[in-house]
Amino acid sequence: MKNNTPSTAHLKGTRTETAHDGNAKVWLNGKQLNLQASLKYCSKSPTGFNWGYGGSGPAQLAHEVCRQLYGLETANLVFQDFKWRFLVTIEGDTFDLTLELEEFNVGHVMPLIETAEDTDLCETQNGPTGHGETCYFDADQGL
Repeated sequence: MKNNTPSTAHLKGTRTETAHDGNAKVWLNGKQLNLQASLKYCSKSPTGFNWGYGGSGPAQLAHEVCRQLYGLETANLVFQDFKWRFLVTIEGDTFDLTLELEEFNVGHVMPLIETAEDTDLCETQNGPTGHGETCYFDADQGL
């Protein structure tokens, strides 16, 4: 798990009216995010990244942003909180934001880093229902 948590991130996005067909483009710190690459780690929205609501498109975007910022293990645990904190409130078809991450890091990321050595994480792309969930278990408790 990465221990070099960023205090800010620059996130920029644009989408067309047909964004549900994968026409949303997003850049994190100047680098365009790749939907197909992100789907290898988490399959929430095969149709693409999105924002402005609480559904699968914003979840896919949140997971990829968190994976880039914090690493896969942390992303699997915090992406839904990240989605609700930063992505659901974005309005419009374009945005250009500097995300202030310090409060999020303190409340969500750092506690995971501090306890990472005590917990084993089991990641599965197709989860128990085949919908791309990630499964976690505590080594002492089993599933």
